[in-house]
Amino acid sequence: MWLTFEETAALGTTPQWIRKQVASGEWESRGTGRRGRNGKEIKEVLLESLPQKLQLQWARENAPGDTIVDAETEPVKTDSEVKLIAALQRYAPEVREAFLAEAQRLLEIARRYERVETKRAKNAEGKYEFVPEVLAICSEAVCTEPLVLSVEGKRSKSPSPITLDGWLRKSKTEGLLAFIRSSAKPPSGTNDRRKAKVSAAAVEFLNTKFKNYPSPRHLHRALRKQAQKHGWIIPSESWVRRKYDHIPAVARTLIYDGQKAYNSRLAPFVPRDYRDLEALQILCGDHSVRDVTVMLPDGNLTRPWLTVWQDLRTGLIWGWHLDLTPSSNTIGLAYVNGVQNFGAQPLSRPDDNFYSYLQTDQGRDYRSKTLTGQTLTFKDAARIEGGLNALCTQRKVGFLDEMGLKQMLARGYNAKEKSVERTFRVISDFEENHFEAEYCGRDAKNKPEKWQRAWNRHQKLLKKFKGNLEFLRDESPFISFDDYRENLAGFITEYNNTEHKRAVLGGATIIPTREYERLYTTRYEISDDALALLLMKAAKRKLGKNGVQMFQSHWYFWNDAFSEFKGDKKLEIEIRYTDGDYSRLWAVLPDGRIVEAPLITPTSIQPGRLNKKTMETVAKAKASERKLVRDFQFVQQSNFRGESTEDRVAAQLVDPDETPQAERQKIAVNARPSVVNMTRFDRPKLASTPKSSVSIEQIERAEVVDIFREKKPAKRIKQEWED
Repeated sequence: MWLTFEETAALGTTPQWIRKQVASGEWESRGTGRRGRNGKEIKEVLLESLPQKLQLQWARENAPGDTIVDAETEPVKTDSEVKLIAALQRYAPEVREAFLAEAQRLLEIARRYERVETKRAKNAEGKYEFVPEVLAICSEAVCTEPLVLSVEGKRSKSPSPITLDGWLRKSKTEGLLAFIRSSAKPPSGTNDRRKAKVSAAAVEFLNTKFKNYPSPRHLHRALRKQAQKHGWIIPSESWVRRKYDHIPAVARTLIYDGQKAYNSRLAPFVPRDYRDLEALQILCGDHSVRDVTVMLPDGNLTRPWLTVWQDLRTGLIWGWHLDLTPSSNTIGLAYVNGVQNFGAQPLSRPDDNFYSYLQTDQGRDYRSKTLTGQTLTFKDAARIEGGLNALCTQRKVGFLDEMGLKQMLARGYNAKEKSVERTFRVISDFEENHFEAEYCGRDAKNKPEKWQRAWNRHQKLLKKFKGNLEFLRDESPFISFDDYRENLAGFITEYNNTEHKRAVLGGATIIPTREYERLYTTRYEISDDALALLLMKAAKRKLGKNGVQMFQSHWYFWNDAFSEFKGDKKLEIEIRYTDGDYSRLWAVLPDGRIVEAPLITPTSIQPGRLNKKTMETVAKAKASERKLVRDFQFVQQSNFRGESTEDRVAAQLVDPDETPQAERQKIAVNARPSVVNMTRFDRPKLASTPKSSVSIEQIERAEVVDIFREKKPAKRIKQEWED
């Protein structure tokens, strides 16, 4: 006997499964020559090629009587019959026949509903509604049997067409059981002891592989593939999904979102109390890209970066710097700003177990060698004039080591670890309330509508006034970089003079500047030139014919003081430089002198294109070396007189009591005590400086400090000497 695909699907399978079995050849099929509404040929399946379960299902629905007969002519009860008998046994004997008759009546009504061709049609408003014929069938489905209504009173109401349609579909697979309530299900909750049947190997697979699949669907697909290979018994996808819903939020975040998301959302933090700190003892620093868009002098738009150092004890924004990109250079600029405005950090006192700290994150800029330091190894100890040899051949250089500071590293991506993150959010609130068109939002993907309109207008003006930047600056809706810096400076001043409630101070309300003035009783100073050199990058180089070769193979830096030490192949000197200015560097000579060495710009070989400055520099270097030869003394007079190195140093030091009268008059009576942090870059004042030496006073103060403000890239230097 041949069955259509629809008749085969009514036996309890799906059209997709039928097509798959027919395509594989397991079920025999044939073409009828007729075509359906989709234009495809209607096919039929041979009943005898179907599995035995489907054949019994067809026999039960089509054979007369309540039972079917197998090959041995013995009555066999189907699964539907067993369930139907179990459902009827819940009622009294006199009620069973009434329920069975009611089920047969509803089955006939459902078949009449199926024969209705048009079940829904559009009304006057254009919406679909069930036709009157369907509504009339629903009215006939109302139960009038008293025995049935005595048990289920809801059957006295007319069912909806949706309910009638559900009865029809369910009756095709369950028969009369679709119209009779099945046996009660086990109660849900803690007393429900139902368990899914899962193979032990499948359980092990789920426990070991669920971390690799953030979606329950993907995990179930992988489980199903393994089950087909190994013959496992596995649960359904909904069972796996319920297990996913019970994964703790901590485990789900850490497993699927990563350590960064866990630290940011759920990681616990240690509550702190800062009342035992001194003012400026711990400075917390970080970079932050601001939530505003500003216009550069060339007309382009960008988001500036802010580098901040904030005092943990007072909450004072101690030092800050605004730039286009964050780097170790901006860190140094922000630190210089704090020292110049509020003074330096207290000196560490190891004997009292007191140290000053810098608290930072683990970013690349805050772990650079400029801050953390590096060890310079010299192959030979430097020789100091007078015969005294240096004992150390290694020197640890770096801002933290030079200043006696320690670094505290916060855990990554945990805002609670650094209080400066809260300050950045306050600045973002200020930007959102103060700027309209310039505020670009805190989310990089979603921009405010005002900002989008302003950006489009600026792009049009950029094309219109191309080459005329003055008109562009006047007409653009965005403020300039300098104007934003002025607004930010005003906000920081207001922030430092406004009351803030500090949970780390026991909930006290303080004003940062007043708290700073109350606690910072002794002002610590660092000279500008020493601070500039401390924050430079360090390296070591040998002295060649033209001094120090650095950055590029044809770049040489020269100072006349190099002549005294040139030629020693084992001698290496310490070099200080900054990436913002490759036109000069500073050298720490073996005798402790610090000299500036400018770049000797390469010149052309053509006579008409010679660089006069370069020629003069080389000529002066040669003259300086000839003068060194003329003035050199084989035996120094001080050694001939029997003076030691200590005697010569003591004679050259200036007596601190011999302070000029004009300088003494400048000291106020009630001034705050001041302590100068003397580093190895702060040389003592000499009563008489030898002619062959170059003292720190000869380094112009403005030039040393300006290395943090004037940025001269290497490309620009290269262009100058090429021109």
